[in-house]
Amino acid sequence: MRFKETQRFRQPWIWLLVILTALPIYWPLFRQADSSPKGLSVVLLILHLLIVVLLLLTRLTVELDKRNLSYMFFPFHLKKKRFALSRIRSASIREFYPLKEKSFFGIHASTSSKSYHIKGNWGLQLEFTSGRFLLLGTQRPEELKKVLSELHIPEE
Repeated sequence: MRFKETQRFRQPWIWLLVILTALPIYWPLFRQADSSPKGLSVVLLILHLLIVVLLLLTRLTVELDKRNLSYMFFPFHLKKKRFALSRIRSASIREFYPLKEKSFFGIHASTSSKSYHIKGNWGLQLEFTSGRFLLLGTQRPEELKKVLSELHIPEE
């Protein structure tokens, strides 16, 4: 294995946002301790817990070896997506801006490009021989750039 990186949603601001959005949901439940919770409160509680579980489970794994590039954005991908390096026309490490590029929270897809990221604004930009583009977020851009160079993958 030349390169492997796994990212998770561990940013403090995300968890602060989760807590702040929970207050209006949980407060009525505590105030109704003497009576049974109302239906809407229970539905919101379940929805909030599902979001918390989703954030805890979500991870982006990127692997690069001498033959293949693979990635998985769990739980949205249940199997690794794998591509032979021979299918990659060019690759580069670039800074990107999630809000500007409309991929704020992890996933963006269009007819010719996809992007997956968890945090930060550095990514591995790939162009495939088919003309499609893929952007995978990374927290280790310098190390990844060195591996791309060692594997002789052409830069854009």
